[in-house]
Amino acid sequence: MCETTRNDDQACFAWAITSALYPAQANPQRTTSYPHYSRTLDYDGIQFPMKLTDIPKFESKNHCSVNVYGTESVLKDGKWTWEIVGPLYYSPIKRRLHFNLLLLDDDLGNNHYCWIKDMSRLLSQQLSKTGHRKFLCDGCLQYFSTLPHLHRHQQHDCNHVYTSLPNGDFKMDKMV
Repeated sequence: MCETTRNDDQACFAWAITSALYPAQANPQRTTSYPHYSRTLDYDGIQFPMKLTDIPKFESKNHCSVNVYGTESVLKDGKWTWEIVGPLYYSPIKRRLHFNLLLLDDDLGNNHYCWIKDMSRLLSQQLSKTGHRKFLCDGCLQYFSTLPHLHRHQQHDCNHVYTSLPNGDFKMDKMV
């Protein structure tokens, strides 16, 4: 019996959301470790592959919020590396049911969404070598050493700009 181990459809956005709702006990790379995405949330009228511009429709239908981040190749010390950038899409309202996703691009026009289980863990190597937990702003990816510092930034300073870490260069209004 041949078992599908990875999604072979265009619905990786839906599978990423499903993996966040129903974390796998084992074999998280297998679609069989999750209920089918069509039984988890309302995808009626949603076209796959999901475009960033269509995410508000999904959010509205499901009373949830989604932020999407991306990757960028960077030449560092003569070696190409990948850095997390974004947000490529930032939800205007963070709801109780919230998802952070990573959009991977192979430069050939193929994209793939993945659920970000722990943003701090994903970015920690990119931010510093100390290994201490960082408190990250979803809106601009700036990081802080304490939760009160993060909350103060989110209330007073964050303009939800696109940033590339760790250099902190800002690009205003970067929406795809």
